[in-house]
Amino acid sequence: MFSFAAAIRALCRRRPTLLVPKSARADRRLKRAAGATVEAMEQRVLLSATLPASVHLSADATDSTTGNPGAYIFDLTGGTATFDTDLSKGSPDWQNATIALADGTKAVFNSPQTLGGLQLAGSAKFTASTGGGGANGNFIDIGLGGLSMSTTSTIDLADNDMILQGAGSAGVAQLQALVSHAFNGGNWLGTGLGSSNAAMSVGAAMQTAEGFALNGSLTTPFGTFDGVPVTSADVIDRYTVMADANLDGTVNLTTTASSGTTSTKPA
Repeated sequence: MFSFAAAIRALCRRRPTLLVPKSARADRRLKRAAGATVEAMEQRVLLSATLPASVHLSADATDSTTGNPGAYIFDLTGGTATFDTDLSKGSPDWQNATIALADGTKAVFNSPQTLGGLQLAGSAKFTASTGGGGANGNFIDIGLGGLSMSTTSTIDLADNDMILQGAGSAGVAQLQALVSHAFNGGNWLGTGLGSSNAAMSVGAAMQTAEGFALNGSLTTPFGTFDGVPVTSADVIDRYTVMADANLDGTVNLTTTASSGTTSTKPA
């Protein structure tokens, strides 16, 4: 038999259901999302690339690093970056790295550099410090990422050399345009790829220049250049004396007999 009193007692024993306002539920969702975002940011910070201690940035420098270890891209978007040692020797993570210089930025290399690629935009400028040239100086070995720049940018090799790995005939044409622009009618003061040391030698009895060639086109191709193994497809650029047609750093009978596949005096 139905008992009204019993029904009341049963209702009283039930746990009440709390109604959570929609706004409170939305707040909880936002907090969870914010927590996940913070965690993701912390992970990115932990995984972000750290520049080697030998890379020094000016007070006004801005930069970022993207890519993966072994293929980093260091983007300098403002100011100046100075590299006191080979970036690839900083750690295995920085091997095959590409340096990208934005318009108006500057980079200084105070040691040899082995890079995956080198990019200069707009009026960016890269300078290799005077160091005796070649293996005793600040040679730049650029990998298959290649050299990317226009004649509005500047590379000053001073008394140093450059290797463009696997660049082939296209690399020779690229250097022809860049070096010719820097040659600037003979004073070596133009933008492009040139040498401040060559500029200082203008008028001297033994003038210097930037000479370049496809290694495989030389009468005697190099097996190593500045201590770096090279192939016939590599393009080599040497700071040398004017008319050094075989890029051995001298003008002699061997040079006179060279096949003439190099250029040390741009057209």
